Amino acid sequence: MKIEPIEYQESMNAMNRGTQGRLYLTNYRIIFAERSGTNKWLEGTYIFYSIPIMSVNNVKQISSSYTRQELHIKTKLLRHIVLSFENQEAACVFVYSFLQHLLDIHSLENVFAFSYKAAERNARTNFRTFNQWRHYDPTEEYRRMGVDDRSSWAFTDVNTQYALCPTYPEVLCVPASVTSKELASVATFRSKKRIPVLSWKNPKGHQSICRSSQPLVGMQGAKSETDQKLVRLIGATNPDSEWFHICDARPKANAIGNKVTGAGYEEAYPSSLVHFMNIDNIHEMSASMSRLFRLIRNTMSDPTTESEHWLTNLESTRWPQHIMLLLSASSDMVDILEVKMSSVLVHCSDSWDRTPQLTSLTSLMLDPYYRTIKGFIVLIEKEWLSFGHNFAQRNFGLVKGNKKKNMISPIFLQFMDTVYQLKTQFPLSFEFTSNLLLFLVDACYDCKFGTFLYDCEKDRVTNLLFKTTECVWDQVLAHPEIYSDPAYRHNSRTLRISPTMRRYNFWRELYCRYDELSKPHEQIEQYIQILLENNRQLKSKLNKANKAMEIEQKNYSNKLRMLTREPSKGFVLRQANTNVNFVIDDILNRACDIIAQKRFQSKELKQSSLEKSLRKDSLGNIRHPKWMPDGAVSFCHQCRVGFNLFKRKHHCRCCGEIFCNLCTQTRRAIPQLNMTFPVRICDPCNVQLTKEEEEKTAAKGNNPAAPPSQTFEVSMTFLDTQSGHLGLNKGKTRTLTEWTEQYSSQTRDAFEFLD
Repeated sequence: MKIEPIEYQESMNAMNRGTQGRLYLTNYRIIFAERSGTNKWLEGTYIFYSIPIMSVNNVKQISSSYTRQELHIKTKLLRHIVLSFENQEAACVFVYSFLQHLLDIHSLENVFAFSYKAAERNARTNFRTFNQWRHYDPTEEYRRMGVDDRSSWAFTDVNTQYALCPTYPEVLCVPASVTSKELASVATFRSKKRIPVLSWKNPKGHQSICRSSQPLVGMQGAKSETDQKLVRLIGATNPDSEWFHICDARPKANAIGNKVTGAGYEEAYPSSLVHFMNIDNIHEMSASMSRLFRLIRNTMSDPTTESEHWLTNLESTRWPQHIMLLLSASSDMVDILEVKMSSVLVHCSDSWDRTPQLTSLTSLMLDPYYRTIKGFIVLIEKEWLSFGHNFAQRNFGLVKGNKKKNMISPIFLQFMDTVYQLKTQFPLSFEFTSNLLLFLVDACYDCKFGTFLYDCEKDRVTNLLFKTTECVWDQVLAHPEIYSDPAYRHNSRTLRISPTMRRYNFWRELYCRYDELSKPHEQIEQYIQILLENNRQLKSKLNKANKAMEIEQKNYSNKLRMLTREPSKGFVLRQANTNVNFVIDDILNRACDIIAQKRFQSKELKQSSLEKSLRKDSLGNIRHPKWMPDGAVSFCHQCRVGFNLFKRKHHCRCCGEIFCNLCTQTRRAIPQLNMTFPVRICDPCNVQLTKEEEEKTAAKGNNPAAPPSQTFEVSMTFLDTQSGHLGLNKGKTRTLTEWTEQYSSQTRDAFEFLD
């Protein structure tokens, strides 16, 4: 549906004061198209403002005046949009009712992901199969960690068709010596029947990370021998340590308080140590996100006043503290695994919120495979989707068909923020950029893909999402250039993060991406992409130049062989006296010099060299040097020292190049250029001019009179430059000087013809 005209304002953008345009309504998103200054629609060039409907948190209708109606739309990703309707109360009411109808969902079967799949299926001829939709194979992943027939871990079929625990995956890995009956007994002692199972194992060692839910201890301190046996067997899979560590993500007070509801924590387990990580529950995370939303909104509405206390106000939201506390807890788990060489069991209450955060972050720090794009996909599929993070509850508040807003919490978004903190401290160790994190945050809320729908693997299989929806990983792997970091370097070492508050980096690309004043003006990834593209272009030009040089070398080599291969096609001299050998060597050397110049120098460099040495053209006119522009060079032509405020540029009046002061200290006249007064010249030109003067002086002193001309008889094959045919001069008696001049002229004509 199309509605116009309306006014659009992004209140989280301090520079946006309202824009007139046209509103489009679809079952997926709200689209606002801005009207151009000429009051016409610029097809293909106007800007779209898109708001996915499922990302909307709430909508309010406000009457700002008698004729003006406003819709205030707040999203889960910290956006606040105001749509203003002037004299269009009916249109405002319709849009409000339309949004309320789409947001009032009690089942995920009506979201856009199913319609998007139908459209994509009709547009394609090749339909993906189930194995292609699932980019994670649990058996293959555990094999990569070293779980095989010879290890102390084994696969169990106790949860086939989700019979034991409906929120766990079908494929589970447990100690090889435990039986299915014992696992069933343990399930009765763990909350939601989520028993301790393997999450990650060191491929090169015995340390492991296991996950489970809290034990059902209660106020009476109930115990389970089979549960203690399973924990003991997990610890026994690591012979490098006598102790087994249990990391409870909750504060200790909360763990003790859960005893009232019949739960609790592991007390007095043999050879086990319990650590409390003091991470707050989902309700505190929601409240912290709400405080952060208000802070950003107030800062955008009054940037001058609010910016004065930005850091203090940001700290008061406690969002940075929650982020760094997660990283600190994960860092402690890394120390247990690597320094103490012990294994770890992680749980919170039901092990689907704080537990996947800790297991995922610890795996990212320990295993470089998860820091690649493919490995990161496997990590999210394993820890979040397969082991049952409640995406439907945390994103939309859906609990068994009922909507409970108190169950909404940004747990997955918080995990993305912690990964961003890891990447800022180790920017070269991740194959993906923050663009992938932003894309996954959007995909988690907009319901375009079926990957993040429902709460567990069983629900996704039951609702046939692999047939009825699109997979988000197909989109990622189809465009790796968007999400790949060109500066990525494989780092097999463990990432030792510094979880202090001074190392916290506010994620402006996510929280302030719709504010022009707050978002970064330049992305380092884009700058690296530009450098790599320039590098590729230069390499391409270099390869083309090398190929052209090889062709030129072959051509001139063939010409040289044609001139010297056979006497009938070359130069033949009948010796008349002993001085002819000198003449032949001189002519051949001169020919070889010309060939070398043709092979390794361009015509411009050759002509420039001749002009510099002769300083006169063919008519005898003085040829002045080419003047090098000041902005063309940044360092001395001789010593290669860079120019700056104290190292100035100076031109050589002889060759025209730019030198520093130390390389142009000589002052002398240049009669060849009509410079009879001393001028600044460079050291190389000074040496050349001095040498020329010495040669002239020596020639006058050693040869006061020209030597008598010598005669000889010569028969020479020459190349007619007009017709291109070889000819023969009959033997004639000439002086050596005359013969040399004629022979040099014909040789020069021959090479000019070959050019």
